[in-house]
Amino acid sequence: MSGAGEYMNRGLLVIGAILLFLAGLFVYYGWVMLDSATTGSTSSSRLPENKLWEVPDFELTNCNGTTVTRTDLQGKVWVAAFIFTRCPGPCPLITQRMVEIQNALDAESDARLVSFTIDPAYDQPDVLLKYAETWKADSNRWYFLTSEDEDTVQDLTQALRVAAYREGTDASGVPNITHGTNLLLIDQSGWVRGIYSTEDPEVCSQVVAGINWLRDNRD
Repeated sequence: MSGAGEYMNRGLLVIGAILLFLAGLFVYYGWVMLDSATTGSTSSSRLPENKLWEVPDFELTNCNGTTVTRTDLQGKVWVAAFIFTRCPGPCPLITQRMVEIQNALDAESDARLVSFTIDPAYDQPDVLLKYAETWKADSNRWYFLTSEDEDTVQDLTQALRVAAYREGTDASGVPNITHGTNLLLIDQSGWVRGIYSTEDPEVCSQVVAGINWLRDNRD
């Protein structure tokens, strides 16, 4: 009887382990699907057919000192990123993704890349120009925008539904800013049409596919 009981106990342990494993899988895939839904990531098989929200009017300063407005981008497909030059976290990856997109675009493409700083007090045009040069940004198609008014930048990021929360500074005085890391794809009329995760290694091909789709399917 003791042998049968021991065998039964082992069987129950095995069944329990299997159920625990399946429960773990269920929680994991549920989390992945929820994360995908909340970040709004657009996969390469899901092209930007729907308008999400409209980019508001803005007037900001490019790293070369010129003024750039929403009207200047009218008629062009563009990709928006949100960074700050002293960022010790995700910003280098975000900018690297933009470099990859820049290099993947056709020479004839009139698509634009726009990096908005979320630390305008420090990231004035001269700082952004050095940053752009470090990343070998093509100044003809890639803008690095800032403002002397922090509220202007904050209002714009909120309107574009991009999180950016300042939480003090570190020991060296660099601000701790928690912010969204996705890229936004914007159409010729100024509507956001896609949201892409910079953590996805396929993001470059996905964004370029979206750019080409909007070029060929202009409203």
